[in-house]
Amino acid sequence: LAARLAAERIDVTLPGRGQLSGGLHPVTRTLERIEQCFSRIGYEVAEGPEVEDDYHNFEALNIPGHHPARAMHDTFYF
Repeated sequence: LAARLAAERIDVTLPGRGQLSGGLHPVTRTLERIEQCFSRIGYEVAEGPEVEDDYHNFEALNIPGHHPARAMHDTFYF
């Protein structure tokens, strides 16, 4: 057992392996290229809330209460 442990000994003073740098996901690269193309012709990326309240999603856009877009199966309500 001692001979086997001596043979399998690891020298912890040796330098480690270098970290390989990764790359961006192809979808992320595509989105960045599209944003660059549109920004060159004057567009800007608007950042905002991912979820809107009922007022900003319907009332402020003058969508009446009986409109089909307000149905429970067409809109996610939280």
